[in-house]
Amino acid sequence: MAKTIIDVPIESLQNTILVVDDEESIRTSLSYMLQKKGYSVITASDGGEASDILDKSDIDLVISDIAMPVLDGLELVARIHKQYRPPEILLITGEPSLESATSAVRLGIFDYITKPLNYDALITTVHRALEKKTLLDEKARLEKQNERYLQDLEAKYDERSYHLLQTEEKYRSLFENSNVGVGVVNLEGKVIEVNDTMCKITGYSPKEFKQLSTLDLLIVSEPNKKLRGLLTQGTKVDDFETQLKRANGLIYWASLSSKPIQYRGEPALLTTLIDITVRKEYELSLQRALADKEEMLREIHHRTKNNMNVIISILNMQAYTTDDQHVKEILGKINDRIYSMSLVHEQIYSSKELSSIDLAKYIKALHMRHYSLHADIAKNIRIDLELEPSAIGLSQAIPLGLAVNEILANVAKHPFVDKDKGHVLIKLEKLQNNTIQIIVRDDGCGFPEDLDLSDPVTLGLHMAKILVDDQLVGKLELKNDRGAYARIQFSLSDEFENDKSISGRN
Repeated sequence: MAKTIIDVPIESLQNTILVVDDEESIRTSLSYMLQKKGYSVITASDGGEASDILDKSDIDLVISDIAMPVLDGLELVARIHKQYRPPEILLITGEPSLESATSAVRLGIFDYITKPLNYDALITTVHRALEKKTLLDEKARLEKQNERYLQDLEAKYDERSYHLLQTEEKYRSLFENSNVGVGVVNLEGKVIEVNDTMCKITGYSPKEFKQLSTLDLLIVSEPNKKLRGLLTQGTKVDDFETQLKRANGLIYWASLSSKPIQYRGEPALLTTLIDITVRKEYELSLQRALADKEEMLREIHHRTKNNMNVIISILNMQAYTTDDQHVKEILGKINDRIYSMSLVHEQIYSSKELSSIDLAKYIKALHMRHYSLHADIAKNIRIDLELEPSAIGLSQAIPLGLAVNEILANVAKHPFVDKDKGHVLIKLEKLQNNTIQIIVRDDGCGFPEDLDLSDPVTLGLHMAKILVDDQLVGKLELKNDRGAYARIQFSLSDEFENDKSISGRN
């Protein structure tokens, strides 16, 4: 579908917004709301069409649905950050999930909005996103201007002092008219010269500056201890973000740069100062918002785990009230399967990460549960755990946990019925090409001879095979090899294709 441009008078255009959604009604309603606020709006029906527009147009904000054909919202975000001058990005989702929310935040979007859309909330979020874009553009402009200014001054100050005196008029014009605070300081910290912008930022007059040391502007803090040392030594400083105090005692955020120069034949420091208070406060507010969202997701996992534990308790009470051993066994197996899922949420809640779990720790916890339930058998069994630290995403953790749970349950209950002692090996390793391999083997009596191991009919092993084959797109191998042998192999999903070893995680 060809892109539709909402006609807006040229003089009213402030920012250009790209709306990407495969539903025409949503594109039309969003375009109408944003056009009423004076924005220029371009629409696209999918991520591929949006990429074509981004190739040709200067876009300030992208509002995109997550679920779309051709190129979905998360893929579009990744492509934007890789190929284009990044605009701010808002994502729209009808059914927000933990994985999509976490992936979106990690990709660096400004925010995400759930359907149905709330007009007032949407406009407020758009305004905030574009305010951030304006601040970042202004910072980039100032940094570029400051870089050009420093390069110019460096060329001038590399010459002997008499060359500077000969170009005093040009230097003075550049010095005074800069919209960045500029000062010349000797190595003792005494201010030799400052421009008007420096006075406006700090609140001190040029006369007051002559009676100050630059160190008087620093508040007591760990970052400023480092900065104080660098300035005292006359060391070059680039874009050092710290808190300073104005003449009236108020604290503000500043980006400070300092470069050694020769000023009238004497060593000095050329210091520039940019007030970044507004940007810094905005960054801090974004960090607080992200922390709030992470806490909310952590609480969701905690409550999910608690609800599953309630179900486990109810099933335990039900099993306690019946004398039917077959019913007790069925309820026990259901409990094991629920516990394997509950354990995923428990590990996420207690971990620093919200998108993955420690697979080695998870398998160890499953193993300990089974052998605590069958302590009478386990006391004569030597168990070796060879578990390499590995991370696994939520989409794969639950089906894998269920499959491993069934295999461990089989090993814990059956292999040493006619033996006084035995040996069990549980091994987890990460192979090449991001492949995970889990091996469980024992030296017991093995699987029943009449059991078709390529397509087992027992519910537990049959379910394990379906989970590995269909959910993990992997392979489950079962065989008798001087005892029972089970091996699971599968590839980690794309978000873990890079090495995410979590050895050393608490």
